Amino acid sequence: MRIAYVNYGNQSGVTPNVIRGLQDLGHRVVSVDPTGVLALRDRRTRLPRPTPQVLMSLAVSAIRHGPQLMHHRWNTVYAFDQHSKQAGEMLDALPEAPYVVLQNVVGVLSAKLLDLHPIFGLVGGSITLVGGHGTGAAYAERFAEVNNLQSVMELSMTVATIGLILGGIVAGPVAQYVIGRHQLRSKARMRISRSDSAAIRPPRAFVCTPS
Repeated sequence: MRIAYVNYGNQSGVTPNVIRGLQDLGHRVVSVDPTGVLALRDRRTRLPRPTPQVLMSLAVSAIRHGPQLMHHRWNTVYAFDQHSKQAGEMLDALPEAPYVVLQNVVGVLSAKLLDLHPIFGLVGGSITLVGGHGTGAAYAERFAEVNNLQSVMELSMTVATIGLILGGIVAGPVAQYVIGRHQLRSKARMRISRSDSAAIRPPRAFVCTPS
């Protein structure tokens, strides 16, 4: 199966682990990372990128988050719109159409099955599970005003909290299982193990025989 995995960068190792897991199951995975449109620096040259989109995202974040603007600069409606637009263009540019696009699909389908507005599915998807409480609050306020959706703020806070709890409960055991199954060890741990084994290595015994 061809899968386009829309993501928000490395995410502390989450994205590469998800891609690796899907590839181990035999799927062809294409990573679609739209965050470059608001990147502060060029990923190749590392030079600053004072583009209109970047400057606007910083301005909106400053208005919304004040002194924490750099930390939450992607937790705004403007940033989400820019990332969504870029993701759409990247998906359209793929040489082969993917069978599956992983991001918000489950949320939107669940909302439709429950006869709810699709926006509720988005709120129950990446907006809160990736963006957290800050992003959820920003979008919930906008959705309540523009789309006149009731209880969307409560839903966003609930889903974001559930995501944090489930992440803490599930991530530890799953990571431990994967590490144990594949015998994964960090390079630092391997160096320490080699140094310890060298330190406790017994001295060689020499047997002297009369000539």
